[in-house]
Amino acid sequence: MTSSESQKKYYISITGIELKNAFYTPYFLKHAIGSRIQADQAEGNISTETKGVKGIQHTLTVWKDRKSMTRYLISGAHVEAMKAADFMSTPGGTKVYGYH
Repeated sequence: MTSSESQKKYYISITGIELKNAFYTPYFLKHAIGSRIQADQAEGNISTETKGVKGIQHTLTVWKDRKSMTRYLISGAHVEAMKAADFMSTPGGTKVYGYH
């Protein structure tokens, strides 16, 4: 890593959703796949990773800046997934953390 690369600042977003039960998996996957494709193609997205851990589906994204992440957040497949989250997740089962 060069000194200029070590000086760059990014926006990191970590999300998790716990589904009510396995019957919601197809519904979740419909939204997750669309959101993943959108994230991979979004301007300012540097990296996207998804992983299930102990029944919770996690997403880790790295963005050039918060503005890039916000543009992704409020558009396309992702905004539709956010609208559906309460329907398919356990109460309080959706968590979002962002770091500069």
